[in-house]
Amino acid sequence: MRRTFTGSHLNDVVRLDNHYPYTITNVHHGERVLSLNLCPNYPFVTDIRRIYISESRSCDQLKKQVIDELRIRNKSPCDVFLSFLDDNGTWNGINDAYSKLSLFASNIHDNDYIAAHFRYVQQPLSIDSQAVLSFRLCRNTRLKHSFIDMYIRATVTLSYLKAIAIDKLNIYTKPNETVTLLLNKDNNDLWIAFDSKVEDCTLEELEFRNNSYICVDIKSITYLPGVRGLRNTGNTCFMNSALQCLSNVPQLTEYFLTSTDISHTRIACVYSELIKALWSEGSLSLALDTFTLVIQADLPRFDNYKQHDAQEFMNYLINILHTELASQSTIITDLFYGKIRSTVHCLTCKSNESTTEVVSFLPLPLTNRKKKQRLFEINHVKLNGDRQSCIIETDSNGTVSTLLHSFIDYCINENQDDNDIPDLESLIVAKMNGNDVKSQYSLDESLKSVVDNQISVFEVPLMISKHDRMYTPCLFLDNDSHCYFRPPIYLVTPKSNCYGQDVAYQIQKIIKHIVSVTGERPTDVFWTSYSSNYQRHLVSSMNENLYSLKSIIIETSHLCAKAYTSKSKQSSASNTSISQELTLSNLMDDFLKEADLDGQYYCSKCKLQTAAKQKSELCSPLPPIIIIQLKRFTYDIYSSDKIDTFIDYPVNNFDLGQYEKDAIYDLISVINHMGTLSSGHYLTYSKNHRTQKWYSFNDEVIREIKDNDEGQLITKNAYVLVYMRQKPQLEEQLISFT
Repeated sequence: MRRTFTGSHLNDVVRLDNHYPYTITNVHHGERVLSLNLCPNYPFVTDIRRIYISESRSCDQLKKQVIDELRIRNKSPCDVFLSFLDDNGTWNGINDAYSKLSLFASNIHDNDYIAAHFRYVQQPLSIDSQAVLSFRLCRNTRLKHSFIDMYIRATVTLSYLKAIAIDKLNIYTKPNETVTLLLNKDNNDLWIAFDSKVEDCTLEELEFRNNSYICVDIKSITYLPGVRGLRNTGNTCFMNSALQCLSNVPQLTEYFLTSTDISHTRIACVYSELIKALWSEGSLSLALDTFTLVIQADLPRFDNYKQHDAQEFMNYLINILHTELASQSTIITDLFYGKIRSTVHCLTCKSNESTTEVVSFLPLPLTNRKKKQRLFEINHVKLNGDRQSCIIETDSNGTVSTLLHSFIDYCINENQDDNDIPDLESLIVAKMNGNDVKSQYSLDESLKSVVDNQISVFEVPLMISKHDRMYTPCLFLDNDSHCYFRPPIYLVTPKSNCYGQDVAYQIQKIIKHIVSVTGERPTDVFWTSYSSNYQRHLVSSMNENLYSLKSIIIETSHLCAKAYTSKSKQSSASNTSISQELTLSNLMDDFLKEADLDGQYYCSKCKLQTAAKQKSELCSPLPPIIIIQLKRFTYDIYSSDKIDTFIDYPVNNFDLGQYEKDAIYDLISVINHMGTLSSGHYLTYSKNHRTQKWYSFNDEVIREIKDNDEGQLITKNAYVLVYMRQKPQLEEQLISFT
């Protein structure tokens, strides 16, 4: 999220000069200052240092600031490459082709997590090597006589080649521009264009030839109707996400595009103007200045620039639109309003009392069927690096040790080989952030303090006495993208006098596992030290003391990393036990099933405080649009926590036939939430009914979700789901609309 510092906020920024070596005294009025989280212990998000820099500064200037902050000697910006932590908790490299661009143009956001890596001098590529291709880079397809010679390995990806070509030509691209690489193989007039669908393919896979001509074609993006960004004016991502979500409800958008009798309203009028702007063609994102002012005047709870709940805002907006339209039946009631009947059964006199409530959304708690039991999704990382997932049910009032005993019992029941059953002392329990370890849990830690239901269990060998050993992470690096492609493995090493040969046997087992999965050996193995930022080859340190050992890094080619990731996804997809337990249908059943009432119920018939049961049911007819909130936030008197449990939900053909005949729904929007309630970020995935394509709306940044990939639409960050009913009359409405 970004925050604009103006007025009094600007003074707050200037006062930071007393605490940080980088003064922000040249910030012009209204210019945005970014607060970035520098992680010196990459890939771990620990010992964070805050860096403040204007978004108009370049990536090179940010690198200089990072070098000074880390006090690294004899390094210049060209020796450094940066990476950032994305929405899914994965580190991604920032392309050096954008080093001269501003941080704004490079899509660096306020409060992003960044890390620095230092280049090592490599020998020049041998032109005679079969692994190296020679290209003739042209500025224009018509000027093939003027070119720049390029030499690059055949194993790099197309996206990497594009970035190098842009850098060689000194071209600066803008956020609203796309770059296409053109190839001329046979020195004729035929140029082949490669689109973004093959950006992750290597030049070898695309059959690029030696001595071919290449060129880059840059075009501005003209956004389609309904595919325009909304600017974040300071923690307004919750509002942007909710508005993009409602904008992609076809019937609602049709109404506000064509309605002419709402001039007497306030919020409905400005909402209509916003919808008309979103659904007109243009290449720029929109500002919500007028809309925000009206909202803040009519809804004072949103009259600040603090983070708010996107679902709460969307519900407020829907209800106030209904109120302003001043009719008993409005487009809002026709689309969103449904009814829930609640029946209470008195266990004393056996009488029933029913009430019916009008609702505009379904709030589904993320709780389990047994109050005293809790489900955990365990990602089990074995000694050799193999991974398996399973669902473990354990006592919710227990400790991490209780969970591990339940896990070991599961392993005993599932495995016939005693060698596959782990020992309690050989297990480490951790919370992951993508492929990085965020924190470790102690055995005596209460499960009530473990908010996330997805945790990782690492096996470690019992080779050294408990008091003399320490655990060192073994990381897996893609040498092309400089990103880690799988979670780490923990090696057991001596606390002191650790030599290369002490970890050699464990490394050999891991390499054997990688070869068995990919058929390819890693390219190198390094070790890093807390006392130095340099990497050293492990093979040359077999008889050396690995002083202050920090980590072991196994480096692979991009093809090897890609093959390993692909096999891991296939293995994960074949594990159906997880999706059978944690699905949207399960949550619906739990929400509507009969349950004991908490506390005593006063029965109006027998006039007693008595025990009772309550059951809810959806009333017919079901609304055309169903909004479902996955209640991920838990509140108590001391704090608020977030439940990151993955819930599997259907994209198409969500069958609610058990509540009403022929009630089949399709997903049209997902609001995702990353982070915590107080310092998180919202983005929306929505389906454009005109193009029938899915798009990611991240404030002003819009990305098409290629091939409507369901794997990208279903994530553990899903917070609000919007479903539209399949119905012939709805299809007729869409046809008339388009």
